[in-house]
Amino acid sequence: MGTSPPPSGHRNPPDWAPNLPRLGTPLGGSTFLLSGRSGSVHGVGRERTFATTQAAAAALHSRSCRGIVGALPFDLDDPAALWEPADLTVSAQPLAPAAPPQRRSVTVLARLPEPAEHQRRVGEIVARIRAGQAQKVVLARAVQLQVDEAIDPIALAAAFAGGNTANNAFAVALDAAGERYAGQWLVGASPEL
Repeated sequence: MGTSPPPSGHRNPPDWAPNLPRLGTPLGGSTFLLSGRSGSVHGVGRERTFATTQAAAAALHSRSCRGIVGALPFDLDDPAALWEPADLTVSAQPLAPAAPPQRRSVTVLARLPEPAEHQRRVGEIVARIRAGQAQKVVLARAVQLQVDEAIDPIALAAAFAGGNTANNAFAVALDAAGERYAGQWLVGASPEL
């Protein structure tokens, strides 16, 4: 990201709105968001989808698309959610909420793994890295929640970005992976602890 200008055909947000989308006023139709300390990328709408990573790579290599966003499955037998957004915005500004998130009634359905087990695993991996047994390991956890009111995934990602010093957060619509994933989102932040 950095401060280099976006590729031709892409646009930066206007100077008066460097931190779009803002909590409470989500970027309409946004289907992809990635934020970090050095900036953010917003994808809106969908020009076309790619059923495989090979098809997406071929489109990039042939320069027949402006960019591809989405999510890759952990299990390679599962479909990828990859697409060319109708509008791709690259900003030097990380995502940040304009106000604290609105409180909602939330029920925790599951923590996978439980927090104590996740912390134990992180401690074990840190010890292995210090012992020279590994250089980098990515651990993840999931929290399944139920809410009474719908939550805007982009606003949730903005709250996550505002909640950590590196402004790291993401939100990805999974519709491009097929009908089974329609309406589902992958939303998260790092670090998790």
